Amino acid sequence: MIDTTIVEYGGMPTHTNPTKPATAQYTYVFDRWDKEIAKVTGEATYTAVFREMVNEYTITFVDCDGTELQSGKVAYGETPKYKGTTPTKEPDAQYIYTFKGWSPELKEVAENTTYTAVYSSVKRTYRITWKNDDGSVIDITEVEYGGMPTHTNPTKPATAQYTYVFDRWDKEIAKVTGDATYTATFTEKEKGVYEVVSGAGSTWNEGSSDPLVFTFKRTVDDDHCFDHFTGVLVDNQARTDIDAKRGSTIITISAETLKTLSAGKHTLTVLFDDADPVEVTFTIAAKAAESTTPEKGTNTGDSNHPALWISLMALSLIGIGAVIMFRKKRFD
Repeated sequence: MIDTTIVEYGGMPTHTNPTKPATAQYTYVFDRWDKEIAKVTGEATYTAVFREMVNEYTITFVDCDGTELQSGKVAYGETPKYKGTTPTKEPDAQYIYTFKGWSPELKEVAENTTYTAVYSSVKRTYRITWKNDDGSVIDITEVEYGGMPTHTNPTKPATAQYTYVFDRWDKEIAKVTGDATYTATFTEKEKGVYEVVSGAGSTWNEGSSDPLVFTFKRTVDDDHCFDHFTGVLVDNQARTDIDAKRGSTIITISAETLKTLSAGKHTLTVLFDDADPVEVTFTIAAKAAESTTPEKGTNTGDSNHPALWISLMALSLIGIGAVIMFRKKRFD
């Protein structure tokens, strides 16, 4: 009930137009009373009739930075549609962005709503160029933003005069924030010259328990001779059963190892990382054959030797003389 009024007979009842609260879906506008108002002749009831109007709401689409992309009215219950071009976001140093959708997700309209563009992100990668000291490119790698680039140490071919040892990159390696170039720097080392100072031409006799020992010297900076030692070959075959130690460079081939080699001449090759291989030879002498002693009473082939006959004759004369003296003494 909106209201009750008292009107005299014959009077014309009046009333202000009533209102009806809106809902989320509708707004109501008074249209009329359910019947035409007439002069009073008795009690009467009038019922208001309202016209429904579907509500519209403001739907706004904005970019991730708040920039408005689209705005308009959409009726209650409808699902809003974005009619503009697909939003884009400029890449930054760290990421590349791709439009993913809206936040919140689009749904049937029930109130004023703002939708914000959402982007997925992928870390950017950058080109890291690695160069030799002559400017030639060693390698190019791709590294994500924020990653730490790495590379194996490069090498530089030796010349007749120098060997080169990697020293460092021209600048400190840092986390990636963009394209970068690193250039190798090398330290020059005068190429090593080695000589054998003892043991060359050695001979080992089969059956001996002694080793063969060879000493190699670096003619420049001998204190670092052994630092450049890398291995040993015998007759061009790598050996791991040969001892090497510091003191210039001392190579010891044990008797046990020598026993595994055949009689004859062999080549010992000593390897260094800053020079050509150094070669020396050694010899394994076969064990001499054992001599035989004739058995007692065996004919040695010396029965006609003059000294032997002289000895026998002397012994015979002595024996005869002894017999004569014995007899003489007996008769005396």
